[in-house]
Amino acid sequence: MNILYINNDMSISGSPKAILTELKLLKQLGHNTFVISSGGPLVSELEKEGISHFHVDLPLLGDTGIPTENKLPWDIKWRYLKASIKKNRLISSVYNIKKIIKKNDIDIIQLHQPGPTFAGAIAAILTGTPYIIRIQHILKNEFPPLFHSTIVRKAKGISVITPEIYNHLQEVFEIDPQFIRIIPTAVNLGGREPFKEKRNMLKILSVTTFGDVKYQAVIKLIKAVNLLLEKGIDCELNIIGDGPKKELILETISKMNPSYREKVKLLGAISNIEDYYINTDIVVGVGRVAMEALYFGKPLLCCSHFSYGGIFTKDNSEKIYSYNFSGRNFGKDSLKEECIFNDLLKLSLANNHTFELMYKYNTDFFDKRFNSNKLSLRTEELFNSARYTPKGKI
Repeated sequence: MNILYINNDMSISGSPKAILTELKLLKQLGHNTFVISSGGPLVSELEKEGISHFHVDLPLLGDTGIPTENKLPWDIKWRYLKASIKKNRLISSVYNIKKIIKKNDIDIIQLHQPGPTFAGAIAAILTGTPYIIRIQHILKNEFPPLFHSTIVRKAKGISVITPEIYNHLQEVFEIDPQFIRIIPTAVNLGGREPFKEKRNMLKILSVTTFGDVKYQAVIKLIKAVNLLLEKGIDCELNIIGDGPKKELILETISKMNPSYREKVKLLGAISNIEDYYINTDIVVGVGRVAMEALYFGKPLLCCSHFSYGGIFTKDNSEKIYSYNFSGRNFGKDSLKEECIFNDLLKLSLANNHTFELMYKYNTDFFDKRFNSNKLSLRTEELFNSARYTPKGKI
């Protein structure tokens, strides 16, 4: 098959990393793989893998689309329409996507995020190319605010990463469950090492972005680490990520006790981070970061800008996984530095036997749920079904 993915960009973040991983695996299965995006650092990684990338100035969504139900205020539709029309972005992107589809004889398209889905769906419909919509969140902007009912109706199926999104699409958008397939994010890593005892100085790792919302969780984590240091626990926090709210992160660090500030290190955006996972004791994250932590068997604190899910354990693993390790099901009040501090303190006092049990449970959980080769076969089967099976029967 000739497979095309369309995404906002190829930045160093969850969705682009997932695309890179999935297409590498699909390429290993013998398929030709292509990406359309507005560019980013991971484009070079695509090219290293022989995956063709095409730069297109795609229309972006920006605002949250659907507050509570399958209805949209006209002001949101109008703002999105203006953003799409700006610089002829929508018309030019549809034109360019059509050219790429025809020139490369594309068999199936997977659309990510509302803006690319809008332009990509129009191009797919005009060229008669089947497409799948991939949804990785429930931010109430799952679909483009304009003509989203038509775009969903014309799609050959919807692929989601968690049971939470599967249920959400049925409850809010009244989408037939037969039309939805759950395929978790593909994580394909090497270098898993046997269990290692935790260090005398506890090393904590967070991999995130300092975006307009996600930075809030970073600030809570820094404050929690400050409390841990005040308690006399020797630790170090390494934060991988970057973004527009970096100044607020630096401001939070500047308010720490001067002797503690050097314990928090901003490492910037890094694409290859396996060694950082291997050389840390605890990981704090959500979504793909949480899955990568489980792969390496690291104790995991499930923390997002929505809420805080706590330590990933046998008792809460199914519930936390269902919500993409976000803690969304625990409510906004759970995101407090005191809650994060209490769990960090608990882990700092835990013995090596406890860490070893967590290593075994977390790696087993990952291997059973997220085997990348099995997930790539499920994606391949979905694409074949979309090409040859009538709508609603994927």
